[in-house]
Amino acid sequence: MREDRGYDVDEHIKAARSLGMIPHVVGKRKGSAMPDDIFQSEGYAISLKIRKWIEEVLGWMKTVGGMGKLKLAGRKKISGQFRFVAAIYDLVCIGSLTGG
Repeated sequence: MREDRGYDVDEHIKAARSLGMIPHVVGKRKGSAMPDDIFQSEGYAISLKIRKWIEEVLGWMKTVGGMGKLKLAGRKKISGQFRFVAAIYDLVCIGSLTGG
């Protein structure tokens, strides 16, 4: 369960653990409620890497792909624009992998 820094509170961490989940909350710099065993786990490190990658993709889609301020209205149109921008991002990534 990956979550933003705002969920780094003791009540939430305990509630997630009582449900058998391991919360992957981005910890606060000072006074984090996250236990050290989670911070030091391999899964948490992987989770942070994946989070960074997802944020890079979404940031590109907002700035370059025009998804930051939509000019369309309606669920179908926005869904279509999202799919189109995601496909373009895939092509950009493929181009950078092949040296194009």
